[in-house]
Amino acid sequence: MINQQLLETSTFDLELEDNADLRKKVGQRLGQIRRELKMSQETVAAAVGMSRPHLSNVELGRSRTGWNHLRRVAEQYRKDIARLADEVKEMPEQPAVAPIARVKVEDTAMDLNERLLLSAWRCLDLEQHKEVLAQILDLARSRFSRRS
Repeated sequence: MINQQLLETSTFDLELEDNADLRKKVGQRLGQIRRELKMSQETVAAAVGMSRPHLSNVELGRSRTGWNHLRRVAEQYRKDIARLADEVKEMPEQPAVAPIARVKVEDTAMDLNERLLLSAWRCLDLEQHKEVLAQILDLARSRFSRRS
């Protein structure tokens, strides 16, 4: 007799394999949970046996990953993968965003500080981008108000 949980997880794995939108949602949800738990990508990636860049790409929906990795990540967050699948299916659709053309750092006329800043930016996830932008805007506002 087939275990019901095994059947559900196998079905979910097949769904994930064939559905890029579902994979992206699972990755986004895993990233959201990780940030809520205040865990670093480095810590989680090391615990589940994947690289930090791969985990980042999974969280962004850019990379496929195997069932075992998803299960291990969910376990790190003390989540049941079947329950995670239900959460993901209930998430609202994200509006489509046009892809941004990537520029190779080496191919642009930038000084060293600009290159370092761009390289560091590319290592951050979406939430970190928002935090950094908020800090930059605060800094710009304070400098602008001092000039007035």
